[in-house]
Amino acid sequence: MAVKHDLSELLVIHLRDVDVQDQDAAEQIRYKLGFIVDTASISQLLIDLENVSFLSSSAIGQLIMLKKKCDLEEIALALCNISSGNMKVLRLVRGDEVLDIFPDQWTAIDSLRKTLLPAPADPLPRDEVEQLNKEAAEGDADAMYELAIRYTDGMGIPQDWELAIHWLRQAARLEHPDAQHELATCYAFGLGVPQSHVEATRWYEQAASLGQADSQYMLGMYFQYALGEISDVHRAEHWYQQAANQGNAKATRALRKLQNVAEEDTKPYSTPTR
Repeated sequence: MAVKHDLSELLVIHLRDVDVQDQDAAEQIRYKLGFIVDTASISQLLIDLENVSFLSSSAIGQLIMLKKKCDLEEIALALCNISSGNMKVLRLVRGDEVLDIFPDQWTAIDSLRKTLLPAPADPLPRDEVEQLNKEAAEGDADAMYELAIRYTDGMGIPQDWELAIHWLRQAARLEHPDAQHELATCYAFGLGVPQSHVEATRWYEQAASLGQADSQYMLGMYFQYALGEISDVHRAEHWYQQAANQGNAKATRALRKLQNVAEEDTKPYSTPTR
């Protein structure tokens, strides 16, 4: 069977002008992102700056401090979609020498994704490719899924996102939970399809309802960090718990961190005595 890639270790954050408009805002966003680094069970963090028209030297300083924090936590931090004007400021303060920068989100995610992939596979024999295509055409959901994964990663056959999405959709409609999870991930990160958190949530929910632990974990992330525009800590905890019950290590860590934060929030505040 093909080895699927795991993008549940990656979190994409979109910043806006209001998030970095002055020094106070820049410090606030560093603390917020630092909180995510502390609480999210991720290994990669991508910050999209497409909607930031001006990046001050103060904001860049905060990003560099965040980079140091990520390094300590062994989390890869990358930036993308930086305007030409902001790149000039970055080069002026030599921020481009410290931060990993990509021209767009697609290139960044593709590069980060490759660090999670297995070594390139040898080409599949023609008869095996023909057999997989035959089984997929006859309605075998497992064959559809394996073909799709091989096409997404170029594992033994040339990479082809159009065919990958085609077979993922076919298998997902046959209620193949792993195919539903992969299709959701493609929508979540805009891999081979236009990015859509609505579609991502829909397919993650379908896979999660069939017991797909990675989808249950991703739904937890979506609800905890409002990636699908809905913030619901209780639903996040529910899905983390469902995934953790199946032995999903990422969900177990995320659940523990979420519960620790909740405990800290409920501790009574006491003023120091003199």
